[in-house]
Amino acid sequence: TTTFRCTTLETPMQMQSCHLFWHKSTLSIVLKRELADCEPSREVPVLHVKRSALFGGDLEIDLGGSVHPVRMLPVSGKDVHNLRFGLVYGPKRKRVRFRAPDVATYDNWEMVLEVAVEKAAAERPTFPTWPYPGTSPSLSALEDGYVSEE
Repeated sequence: TTTFRCTTLETPMQMQSCHLFWHKSTLSIVLKRELADCEPSREVPVLHVKRSALFGGDLEIDLGGSVHPVRMLPVSGKDVHNLRFGLVYGPKRKRVRFRAPDVATYDNWEMVLEVAVEKAAAERPTFPTWPYPGTSPSLSALEDGYVSEE
């Protein structure tokens, strides 16, 4: 498998750690495409956060196609005034918060992340359900006392 990466947007910002400290970081949207033999590939947007090793080192958040969806944190009036936004991601629902240096950067990143998160939610696969009344054949086999021949 070969991975191609293309950075589309990169901005210096501040990131919150321990709900207390704001430290320097650089946010970038990277389009990642994996090429495998005989397999179609698609571009997946990834939020790449470059930060000091003291604060955990670099971080990558898969914005599309992940099993665990990424959501935007709700913003209050105070957050908008202070140019803050955040994301919830991963199986443990980790939260990251960022502070933009100016209004234009805030508006740009807020829009880009909302679009990426909404697009990923629309493309996320849904599992089919049994369209007929009653239980599915696989469940009825369990209910009828199916015994393995082993």
